[in-house]
Amino acid sequence: MTIQNLRYIIEIARCHSISKAAKSLFMTQSAISAAVKETEDELGIQIFNRTSHGVTLTFDGEEFLVYCKEIVAKMDYVQNRYQNRAMARTSFSVSSQHIAFAVRAYRSFLEHFTAASFDLSLRELPIKELFHAISAGQSELGVFLFRDDQAPEIRKSLYLYDLTYTELVQPTVYVFFNKNHPLAGHAFLTPEDLNPYPCLTFHYHNDTEPDISDALAFTDFDKCIHANDKSTILALLQNQNSFFIDIELAVDPGTANAISAVPLHLQNGPEVIHAGYAVQKKHALSAPCQQYITLLLQECQTISPL
Repeated sequence: MTIQNLRYIIEIARCHSISKAAKSLFMTQSAISAAVKETEDELGIQIFNRTSHGVTLTFDGEEFLVYCKEIVAKMDYVQNRYQNRAMARTSFSVSSQHIAFAVRAYRSFLEHFTAASFDLSLRELPIKELFHAISAGQSELGVFLFRDDQAPEIRKSLYLYDLTYTELVQPTVYVFFNKNHPLAGHAFLTPEDLNPYPCLTFHYHNDTEPDISDALAFTDFDKCIHANDKSTILALLQNQNSFFIDIELAVDPGTANAISAVPLHLQNGPEVIHAGYAVQKKHALSAPCQQYITLLLQECQTISPL
């Protein structure tokens, strides 16, 4: 007995005729009759009374028809639910601060992504907007950085937005500048060492100040140059005695040798930065999200830890 046989029986009962059902189903009359006979033999019952005027349901047939309709309806529901989902466009969105390893992980994610239809996005946002995007469902996952002194505010925001946080790595914070910079060659640098030189800062909007909630937004230097474009920052690093503070700096192979990196130290030692991701607390992670997290972990292994 097959689902298709049950569909034939339902159509015969509706038409009260094997020939009309065969025509409706674009089948031969003999094929449908054989399917009904096969089902009757398997169950040991007679489903239809056959007369010269058509067919009628027997007592067993009337009872069996009820089960047929239930089984076919449930099968149709299952097929529609899962086949339509398989054909639906796959959606996945990530929000991140200006973090190079998050972009590299996303690039690797795209290289391995094979869905036939999809709607994907990677949005670069300051931390407050990032939390809102995850909470509102605009992004499934958010990658961000924060300092030790920002931890209480981060915990408060995670609670208010009902998010859960997972730490990825505690990376070293570096000062980047061109190899001919007067500070090149130091084992480490302090804010006092850097203050005489212009500080390059990255910001997300067309304003004059970076987002102060950004873990790497250093605004207390005497000389600051703001930019919202990576290529601008790299060009200024290579041609001026400016510096840029970050956990890493994505540079082209041709210019990598022109940039030096020295760890940043504060009064009590190296600057502590936490890198991690947040997701909705009660949200089951999608397969694309789990795949991206795996790639994030792989990329974090390439970053110098504290």
